[in-house]
Amino acid sequence: MKVCVTCKKELDSSFFPVGRNECRECLNKKSREYYQEHREKLLNASKEYFKKNKESILIKKHEYLAKNREKINQRLRNHYHENIDWYKEYNVKNREGRRSKKLFKKYGISQQEYEILLKKQDYRCKICGTETPGGNHNIFYVDHNHITGTIRGLLCTKYNSGIGFFDDNLNLIKEAGKYLEQEHHDEWIVNIDKELDNAKNIS
Repeated sequence: MKVCVTCKKELDSSFFPVGRNECRECLNKKSREYYQEHREKLLNASKEYFKKNKESILIKKHEYLAKNREKINQRLRNHYHENIDWYKEYNVKNREGRRSKKLFKKYGISQQEYEILLKKQDYRCKICGTETPGGNHNIFYVDHNHITGTIRGLLCTKYNSGIGFFDDNLNLIKEAGKYLEQEHHDEWIVNIDKELDNAKNIS
């Protein structure tokens, strides 16, 4: 057993970080208080650091996600199902703020920068030109290079998913274009039918 120097509670040693005389609860409380007191300063420092190191941060992040995608997704799914009521209530109360935070964390842009980009595209998908994003959230998705993190534009659900299915592989997309340009599909089908008929006659 061990006594916390702050709350004076006698607790099991597992409640204390290694080498500390304060319990985790007290340390966490101090951290929250410090953050609230210096919130603006800490946020500005974080934004400045991200701007200076954006490319290397995003590359490392995407490399980590690629290696641990299934493990991360499973952990998130478990946490969501264990706290589903809290998530539903939080999502309703904080929809706009949550979206703004996600934009900055994932793409390094603010909600205002997203709106500017959308306005430049005339509020349309950059590929097909539709004004209707589609999908469950009915928003245009930020399309970006998954290696460098560079933003390419805003896309509707259909074409954002389409590019994703091609794994951003330009060669595959070109091959799909060549396939669609072929003019002899009917002749190819007729030849197959002839071969099947010949096989039946032989047998």
